[in-house]
Amino acid sequence: MTAREKLTEANARAWSLLVEAVLNGESVDAAKYKVSAILWARDKGMSREEIEQFGQTKILSHHKAAKKNGHSETQRHLRWRVSAGLADAVEQDVVQKIAKELDITTSEQLWEFIHAVFQRATPAQLRHEAGMSRTKK
Repeated sequence: MTAREKLTEANARAWSLLVEAVLNGESVDAAKYKVSAILWARDKGMSREEIEQFGQTKILSHHKAAKKNGHSETQRHLRWRVSAGLADAVEQDVVQKIAKELDITTSEQLWEFIHAVFQRATPAQLRHEAGMSRTKK
């Protein structure tokens, strides 16, 4: 085994031990950002084994990106099945238009905007937009 392979193995073992200690609630002498990233991954629903297998580099990188994008709470992946044509039209006619006009750069900002618009809409306004402006019986 080369020195490089031994170092890689030792680093993986150190990460595994750090993950175990943090998740067991033990006080550890480690960089705060590593502890924070491990707890973030746990809060996202990852098991100890998943955090260890994902690896230090990926966990720290994803944690940093999430903090940069303002994702302080656990996220969910929204998905609906629609035709490819409709998906392309929504991407071009809705998402890109809103993003350009409002200088939106993240999906989080886009969904916050969409939520705010529809949260304020009255049932009558929704029916009107759907072409159902007659009163509901």
